[in-house]
Amino acid sequence: MKKIVLLCLCLVLSIGSFAQKDKLTLVKDGKSDYVIVIPSNYSEWILYSAQLLQSDIYKVTNCVIPIVDDLSKKRKKEICISFSTRFNPDKMKMGYGYRVYTDKEKIFIYGEDYFLYDNPHFAVVDFLEKNIGIRKFTPDCEVYPKKKDIILDVKDLNYSYSSKNTYRQVRSVFTRENKDFRYWLKQHLQEDMFAEGFFVHTFEKLVPRAKYFETHPEYFSLINGKRMHDQLCLSNEDVFKIVVERLKEEMKKQPNAKVWSVSQNDNFSYCSCPECKKKNEREESPSGALIEFVNRVAREFPNKTISTLAYQYSRKAPKYIKPEDNVQIMLCTIEEDRNKTIEEASIDALKKNPNAQTFAKDIQDWGKITKNIFLWDYNVDFAYSVSPFPNLHVLKPNLKFFMDNNALQHFQQANSDVGHEFAELKTYLISKLLWDINVDQDSIINEFLQGYYGKASTFIRQYIDTIQYFGQNSKVFLDIYAPPTNYSKTFLSKDKIDIYSSIFNKAEEAVKGDSVYLLRVRSARLPLWFAIMEIGKADMFGERGWYSKNSEGKYILRKDMSQMLEDFYSTCFNAKVRNLNESNLLPIEYYKSTKRFIEISVDSNIAFEKKVISLPEPSPLYSEGNMSTITNGVRGDSEYKIHWLGWHGVDFSLVLDLERVVSNKTIKLSSLYSPKSWILHPSRVECLVSKDGSNYISVGNVEIGDIQKYEDIIREYVFSPKDIDYRYVKFEIKGTKALPSWHPSEGGTSWVFLDEIIVE
Repeated sequence: MKKIVLLCLCLVLSIGSFAQKDKLTLVKDGKSDYVIVIPSNYSEWILYSAQLLQSDIYKVTNCVIPIVDDLSKKRKKEICISFSTRFNPDKMKMGYGYRVYTDKEKIFIYGEDYFLYDNPHFAVVDFLEKNIGIRKFTPDCEVYPKKKDIILDVKDLNYSYSSKNTYRQVRSVFTRENKDFRYWLKQHLQEDMFAEGFFVHTFEKLVPRAKYFETHPEYFSLINGKRMHDQLCLSNEDVFKIVVERLKEEMKKQPNAKVWSVSQNDNFSYCSCPECKKKNEREESPSGALIEFVNRVAREFPNKTISTLAYQYSRKAPKYIKPEDNVQIMLCTIEEDRNKTIEEASIDALKKNPNAQTFAKDIQDWGKITKNIFLWDYNVDFAYSVSPFPNLHVLKPNLKFFMDNNALQHFQQANSDVGHEFAELKTYLISKLLWDINVDQDSIINEFLQGYYGKASTFIRQYIDTIQYFGQNSKVFLDIYAPPTNYSKTFLSKDKIDIYSSIFNKAEEAVKGDSVYLLRVRSARLPLWFAIMEIGKADMFGERGWYSKNSEGKYILRKDMSQMLEDFYSTCFNAKVRNLNESNLLPIEYYKSTKRFIEISVDSNIAFEKKVISLPEPSPLYSEGNMSTITNGVRGDSEYKIHWLGWHGVDFSLVLDLERVVSNKTIKLSSLYSPKSWILHPSRVECLVSKDGSNYISVGNVEIGDIQKYEDIIREYVFSPKDIDYRYVKFEIKGTKALPSWHPSEGGTSWVFLDEIIVE
C-alpha cells in the first residue's frame, strides 16, 4: 500500500451526530468527525484533489480533516473521493464530468476529465465554491470565509455536471505559471491535448526547408511559376510519405500524446501547382487540397487525432470532401470585429453583400461536416495589450455561437499578463463561461470586482459599463492590432477620456488607505494612461498633445503628461508588469523611448521643418509618406505606426536642404527594429555633405549587416563632420531587403523605418 503524506494531525474525538437529518455537520467549533477517503491505489490527481479539499477547509475553519485510504476502517462520516471500496459504481456511471452526492452521513465526490482522465479535482473545486463559499479570483486574491462551523444542507449535496466543452484554455500567464489556479478555473494547457512541438504551423517542422528545399523544391509551393518554401505542395506523393514517416518517428517518442498537428505555416503562400489548383477549384476553397492531404495522414493513424488549421486562406470549408472523424479542424477568428458578435457581424456583412463569406458562415459550414472543431478565438489587442479594448459584451454570445456549431474545444487568446487591460477579470470570466455557458456574466463580473478591487469595485464597474457603452455605440471596428489613436474620435475622444479619468480618481480615493487594492486600481488604470499618452504622441503640439505654448510663445512640455509617464512606469514597476504587447515590449523600453520621443528638437535643431527629398519615396502606409515627418522635431518611439517613415525592400537616398551653409554641426538619424513586423535596421547608412548640392563628401558610414538577430529597438546614427562647410546633407541607405534565415518568414521583403533628422 502506498504511503500517503498527510498534514499530520490526529483524529479528533467524536463531536456527536448532527441534530437534523437534512443537514451534515462537517466541522463544528473547529473540529470534525470526518475523514477524507481515497483509494489505496490513488493517482496523482486523486491525492492532489484530496489535499486541496483538506487544505482549503483548514483555511476556512482551522480544522484539518485527515486523509486516509480505503483499506482503513470504515467510518460513519467520510468524504469519499473517486472510485474506492466505499463507492457504489452504479451510482457513478456518467462518463466525463463529475458528481457529488450523499448517502446517510457520507459525501461522495467523483469526476473524470476528457484530457486529464481520472480527475475528481473539478468536482472538489465546485464543492468548495458552491458548498463552502471559497473564491479564487487570481493567484494572489483568494477569499476564504472564516468560520468555526461548516453545516451543509443535504439537498445542496446532490448534483452533477459535465461541461459541454471538452478542452478549455484561456491563454494567460496566471494559469500557465500557477498550476493550482489553473485547475481551480478548470483550465487545460496545450500539452494536455497536443504532442509537444506539434500544436500549430507544423509544415516547417515536418518537412524542413533547410533540409529539402535546395534539393527538392518540388516539395514546396508553386506560386506564379516559381517554387517558394513558404508552404508545402500537398499533391506531391513524396511530401505525404515524409510527413507520415516523420510522425511515426515522433509518435514513438511521445506514445501517449493524443493530438498531432499537420498544419499550414503562418503565411498565405499556398501551392497553386496544377494538381493542387484542381483540388481547390473543385472544393471552391484552398482547404480542398489541405483536407484531402490531412485525411490521408489521419487514416495512417486511426488511434490518434490529426489537427489542421482552417485559418486565413483555408478558413472556408470545402464543398464536398469531409474531414475524417479523427481530424480536428482548428478554426481561427483573426479577422473579426471585436465590437460585434460573430452573428451581428455576419448579418451586417450580408446586408451589404448577400454573397459575403463571413466567419459565421464558415463555422456553420464546418460544423455541418465535422463535430471535431477546435476554436481559436482572439479577445486581445496584440500590439497594444495595455490599451482600452471594451469587448466584454461579445464574449458570451460568441462562445455560445461557437458551441452551437460543434466547436467544443477552445483556445481563447485574451489579455494574458499583469497590466494588460483587465487581464485578471477576463481570465476569470472566460474560464467560467467555458465551463458553463449558462452562468450569469454580470454576476460573475460583479463578484470578481468586489473581491479584487474592494471598495473601488463600484467605480471600476462604472468605468467598464461607461467605456462599453461608448464603444458599442461608436460602431467602430475593434481591431486586434489597432493603436488607441484609431479610437481618438470615438470612445477615446477627449470628453470621454475626461469621464473615465474622473471615475478612476474616485476609485483611487476609495482605496487610498489600502496599498494592495490601490495598486490593483492603478494597474487597471494603465490602459487609460497609455491611451492618453499615445493619442498625445500623434499630435504633439495640439490640444491633446504633450506640449503647450507658454506666455512667450514657446512650446513647453506639459507637466501633467510628464507626470503621467512617471506614474505609468512606477505602476508597471510596482505591479511587476512584464510586457506591454505580444512583441514583449518592456515597460522600461516604453518609458525610455517615450522620454526620447517627447524630447523634441526645435530650438537648437537647424533641420527643423526643413525640406527633405527621398528617392524613391517612402510608403504612403505610414505617416502618409509625408516627408515633413522626418524633420518635424519629434522623434519616433517603439511604435512604428507613429512618426516613422517606411521603405519596403529598396535602397534609397535622402537629401536635406538646410537652406544655409553651416559647419561643425552634429548630424543624427535613427532607425527602428521590429522583426515581428518585418522591420529591420538598414544594412548600411552613409552620410555625405555638400555645399552646392552636386558635389558630396562622405563624412562617415555605419555597417550594420543583414543578420540582425539581436538589435536595439531604436538605433541612432551620429556623424560629426569637422571643418567642412555644407548646406545639403545626404544619406545613402542600403536596405536589408530580405528577412534573414533566423526569421520565421525567411526571404520575405523587409522594411526600413527612419525617423527624425537632427542637425545641431
